[in-house]
Amino acid sequence: MVQLERMSQGAPPPIGQPVTLCVDPAHCVTCSDEAQVAVALGVDLERGVALVELATGSDEVDITLIDDVAPGVWLLVHGGVAIGRLGAAGERP
Repeated sequence: MVQLERMSQGAPPPIGQPVTLCVDPAHCVTCSDEAQVAVALGVDLERGVALVELATGSDEVDITLIDDVAPGVWLLVHGGVAIGRLGAAGERP
């Protein structure tokens, strides 16, 4: 698993690879879930959601915590919520 420190140095994981964001190196202590890298396929700003592609398929996620989400933008998704932006539209992390 890729640690948050590595990501903060500009080296995000490939799409679908779990990212540990908590003290426990295997799981989030809050929900035992892991963040996933995803690319936005479509955005509904009125509803605050985006259709994203994950390694496991497509899903709809909440994007209200992230600014400037557009198709092609890479996101870090945790528990159905985009919690970070990993790059500009079209730039694969």
